[in-house]
Amino acid sequence: MTRSTRTVPTFRERATGAFLGLALGDRFGAPLEFLRGDAVQTTAVDVAKCTWTDDTHMSMYLAEAVLEVGKRFDADVFGHAVGGQFVRWLDDPLMPSTAPGNTCLAGAGNYRRSGDWTTSG
Repeated sequence: MTRSTRTVPTFRERATGAFLGLALGDRFGAPLEFLRGDAVQTTAVDVAKCTWTDDTHMSMYLAEAVLEVGKRFDADVFGHAVGGQFVRWLDDPLMPSTAPGNTCLAGAGNYRRSGDWTTSG
């Protein structure tokens, strides 16, 4: 019997896997998003018609904010980085196709107007 040469995944590999898992769950779970109870288990999902949503789209911009801030966390720097990235998300031509909710749109719009991440929503 040979010993496994499996290596421990790097942080980058784990982060990539987590992000892909989020995106796939979003894509295939989108048709079930607002269903409850038994309907989740009994509703057929046509995978050919599945698409991504604002959850994945906004996560891409959140990831950019995390990368922008780096390893040294400061709440104010991070809050502004997230606010700035979500304003970029508002201007992304793909944004309307991902069906964002009013709360997300309002929060990003509030940050655009005020520049205050603590009260924008």
